[in-house]
Amino acid sequence: DGQCNVGDPDDDNDNVNDGQDSDPLDPNICRDLDTDGCDDCSSGVDNPTDDGLDTDSDGQCNVGDPDDDNDNVADGQDSDPLDPNLCRDQDLDGCDDCSSGVDNQADDGLDTESSPKLVESRHGS
Repeated sequence: DGQCNVGDPDDDNDNVNDGQDSDPLDPNICRDLDTDGCDDCSSGVDNPTDDGLDTDSDGQCNVGDPDDDNDNVADGQDSDPLDPNLCRDQDLDGCDDCSSGVDNQADDGLDTESSPKLVESRHGS
């Protein structure tokens, strides 16, 4: 920006003055003014409304969002926290409990063997 750091109030040009900036030399780190758990400068400039990746578009950046894919399984318990169709197999039936897009052990995937016609045709009846 043509100013030496000594006289420049914003050394990294992220629109946050150095005295209020948690890392005055990194434009992607400044503060969390809106207290959502995400740095307001993750885009390179101070912008609390666009402060980080939001995989599920729920308005919470992934850093502060306990469920990044909105499948109703907390990220720490989710086998794939960014894919709503993969989470876990808590009922141990061999099917992912989130195959429908949300955690639902009763509806966790196609079961072709539950059809009587299919079972009969396999046995030649």
